[in-house]
Amino acid sequence: MAEGSGASEAAQAERGGLLLHRRAQPEPGVVGIDTMAIMAGTKKSDAAHQFIDLALSREIQEQLVATFKAGPTNLKAIVPAKLRGQPGVFGTPAEWKERGYIMDDETRATSLPAWKEWFNASIVAK
Repeated sequence: MAEGSGASEAAQAERGGLLLHRRAQPEPGVVGIDTMAIMAGTKKSDAAHQFIDLALSREIQEQLVATFKAGPTNLKAIVPAKLRGQPGVFGTPAEWKERGYIMDDETRATSLPAWKEWFNASIVAK
């Protein structure tokens, strides 16, 4: 959600063998890696579904947008005027279509090592 958030969680998930799908802009921009999942066989499936429903609700998404300055997952959530048009803040399907970039698996596989090197040198080390 927030710019740069989720990177450590994503790395941990990848080390655990999970396949992640990422979205990135072709120019320098925001990379978002935030996920929610329900583990197969959990004994608390109902509670997990309730949590995800709550997290994706319009009210919670509006709070997350204001707090993390990132676009909502729920397109019924209102993006404050001061955040509209900011990098990574897409509030409508049209903005996703115009400004978003969905990286295909082959491009991701070939560009990930260079991105990790840049990220570690430019973000983690600072």
